Amino acid sequence: MGLTGKIDSGFVKKPYKVGEPCADAGILKQTRAGVFFCLLDVSGHGPKAARLTRTAKQYVLKNASGDLTEVMRGLHHYLKGTRGCVAAMGRIDAKKGLFHCVSNGNIGTRIFTTKSSVRILPKTGIIGYIMPTPVEETHQLHDGDIVLLYSDGIKDHFERGECKPFLGENAGHIAKKILNLFSRGSDDASCLALRFIRVRV
Repeated sequence: MGLTGKIDSGFVKKPYKVGEPCADAGILKQTRAGVFFCLLDVSGHGPKAARLTRTAKQYVLKNASGDLTEVMRGLHHYLKGTRGCVAAMGRIDAKKGLFHCVSNGNIGTRIFTTKSSVRILPKTGIIGYIMPTPVEETHQLHDGDIVLLYSDGIKDHFERGECKPFLGENAGHIAKKILNLFSRGSDDASCLALRFIRVRV
C-alpha cells in the first residue's frame, strides 16, 4: 500500500469579440515524466493571432516531452519574426507531487493550497521577440492543491478568499468561475485549472 497522485483538469477560453476565434490556447499532454501543461497567449486577437496560436500549439505539443527550459527556448526561436506570444508551461509528477514550471510574459500562475496561495512570478518578455533566459521553478504539491494559469484577459489581482466558495468543485468548474468572475472584457481570456489529488494504491 502506498501513495500516488492524479490530476483533475479543466480549461476554458473566451474571445475578445463574439464570432472571432480565440488566440489563447491550453495544452495538456501525458508524458513519461508526468502531465505536461501549457497556456499560450499570442499577441493581439482575431483570426491572424489565432492562426499563430495554432502554429505555436503544434510546436509545443511536438516537444512536450523535452526539458521545459529547452521547450521555451525552442518556441522562442520557432516564433522569431512573428508577432510573438507569452506562455507558461510546466509538468506535474503525480507520483511525487512535484510541480515544475517555466513562464515568460503576463500569464498568471498561482497555486492555491488549503490555507494560502503562492504566486509564481514570470520573466518579462515576449516569446519570439525578446525573451530572458528561462528558469525552471519547482514546488511541492499537497492533496487538493489547485494550480491556476490564466491569460491577461483575466484580472491578476484576485485573492483566494474570493474563490473560496467554489474551490471545492472540480477543476472544470473552477476554471469557468475564474473566467466568469474576473474576465476584463478587453481581450481574449482563458484559464487552465489543475487539481492535484493524492490516491492510495
